[in-house]
Amino acid sequence: MKRNTKQQSYICEAVLELHHPTARAVYDYVKQKCPSVSKGTVYRVLASLVQEGKINQIQITNGADCYDWDCAPHHHLVCETCGAVCDIPADKIKTFRNNQECADMYIRTHTILFFGQSLYLVSFFWLLLLLLLVILVTIWFYRIIPSAG
Repeated sequence: MKRNTKQQSYICEAVLELHHPTARAVYDYVKQKCPSVSKGTVYRVLASLVQEGKINQIQITNGADCYDWDCAPHHHLVCETCGAVCDIPADKIKTFRNNQECADMYIRTHTILFFGQSLYLVSFFWLLLLLLLVILVTIWFYRIIPSAG
C-alpha cells in the first residue's frame, strides 16, 4: 500500500475496532463512514495489509476468512454455534484440555491446521500427466504410421 487514503484508514480502523471481522463486516463498517467505498477496494486493501504483514488472515474452515490486527503468535477458538472467533495466547495452548472453558466458551475439541500439499496427490498428478503424455504420443504415433490392415 503506497499511499494512505481515507478509505484505507477506515479499513484499518475496522480491523482494529471489530473483533476478527470478515471482509464483509469490514466493508459494512467502512460503508457507513465512506459510502463511496467498493467491495473491491476493501478486498484489495485487506489483501495488501496481509501481504505487508500488518494484519493476519485467519482461514476458517467452512466459514468466511477473518482478519486479525494482532500479529503476535497466538491461536484462535471458533464458536461452532455462532462463528465468533476468540484469541488464545500461544503460551497458554499447552494448558488447554478438552472440557475446559475459555473466553466464555466450552471447549469441545481442538485442532491445529497446517497447510501444504499432499505428496501422494502431487505424485498422483504427475503420474496422470505422464499417462496422458503416453496416450497422446501413442495417438500421434498411430496417425503418422497407418496400420497395414
